[in-house]
Amino acid sequence: MVKLKKKTLIEVLAILATAALLTGALIALVKMADNKTETPTGETVITSYRNIYEDEEEKNIIFFNGEQYEQKDNVETFLFIGIDKESDDEGSSQADFLLLFAVDHDSKSYSALQINRDTMTEIKEYGQYGDYLGTKTAQIALAHAYGDDEFESCEYTVEAAEGLLLGTEINHYVAITLDAIPVLNDTVGGVTVTIPSDLTKADPMFVEGATITLTGSQAETFVRARMSLDDSTNISRMERQRIFMSAWQKKASEKLSGNSDFMWDLVLSTSNYIYSDMDADGLSEFGSKIASYKNDGTVYIEGTTEEKDHVEFYPDEKDLQGKIVNMFYDRYEAS
Repeated sequence: MVKLKKKTLIEVLAILATAALLTGALIALVKMADNKTETPTGETVITSYRNIYEDEEEKNIIFFNGEQYEQKDNVETFLFIGIDKESDDEGSSQADFLLLFAVDHDSKSYSALQINRDTMTEIKEYGQYGDYLGTKTAQIALAHAYGDDEFESCEYTVEAAEGLLLGTEINHYVAITLDAIPVLNDTVGGVTVTIPSDLTKADPMFVEGATITLTGSQAETFVRARMSLDDSTNISRMERQRIFMSAWQKKASEKLSGNSDFMWDLVLSTSNYIYSDMDADGLSEFGSKIASYKNDGTVYIEGTTEEKDHVEFYPDEKDLQGKIVNMFYDRYEAS
């Protein structure tokens, strides 16, 4: 495992694919509103599982919505994690942003599932000295806080996401600390957004309906502010994250078309903030593939929010199952 941080020329070359991955993740995210994947309607419940054998090949079959489905063979999964910490902070941190990519190498396409950081699910709990204490139901964002370093924290986040997604295997992760947001903003010369609601408690300039070109610090406030606002739910913040990324993608595309060095600038500016379990070769291969793949859209998990001592989001099981089936299964036709 490597932390992608040093800015030497050789290391920049090695992590060039990481920029492609990061850019691909951001571009996929901003297409949510325009390119949503539909969830099957009706009694969307996985009623049972079974394994069958065809010509000595084991197939995982589920019964869903009155139909049989088989698990896709050649899907690679990546969890994109936004870490709520400063890049030089050695303390514990939470996973504020979670986006799961399912890359189908057979159809040469990918889709993504955004996971609310407040989603209540089972996570593993560890003591002060790393001793395993068991599991508890908590916000999925908290799983990240138990690791001794960023890599272990990301692995705990992956485990929690796998449990939430009914055992769906997550092959890799790429994480970025959210203090990279000002850097992303400034690299494109400032992102222009229209303020969706009254956010003046976070910044006096954030008047509802105002159009503002954000400074770096304003960009971080725009996408991260929550607890100081009247609407402190993560759903509201997720909307602002989509607004920012949509505007960022437009500016980035303009920069890329007019400046051949822009990608290098992006790599150099973000390399201090990125962690991954993949090596340079793996990142390079993935970056090359996803650049030519079709984006099938991004979906959200529907559910309900409850405000207690903290915000709790409870996913709708029917909706969650339907989206898992769409991303990872095909209808089964017996041979």
